[in-house]
Amino acid sequence: HLSYMGGDYNKALQNMIESLEFRKEKQLDLFRKCFSSQFEITEEEQARAKEMMELVRADMARQYTVMRGHDNQHRSIMFKFPRVKTGATEDSYILSQVYMAERSTAATEFCSLGTQERSIAV
Repeated sequence: HLSYMGGDYNKALQNMIESLEFRKEKQLDLFRKCFSSQFEITEEEQARAKEMMELVRADMARQYTVMRGHDNQHRSIMFKFPRVKTGATEDSYILSQVYMAERSTAATEFCSLGTQERSIAV
C-alpha cells in the first residue's frame, strides 16, 4: 500500500483500512472456503458462500478468465478474455474480479513458496 500511494504513509494507511473494511463488508475471506468442502462454515456463511459462487459463475460466463501456468519467477499467469456477453451486475463483476485476483495471488504464493507477491495478467 505504501509504494502504491507514492510513499505517503497517511494515504497508505487510509487505503489499507478501506481495503480491510471492503473485505469485511463483502465477506471476501469466504472465497477461500466457498469453492471447497474441506472447511466448516456456519449456515449463514453457507448462504453467503452460495450467493458468492453464483455471482462469480454468472460473471465468469460473460468473461472467461483462466490461470494457466507460471513464469520463470513463479508468478501465476492470468488470462482475461474479452466479454462474450453483457449484463453483469456490479456485485457479480466485482466479486469475480476479486475472486480471480485472490486465486492468482494464492497460486503465486504457493508456486513461489512465498517469495513472490505479484501475478501476471494478460
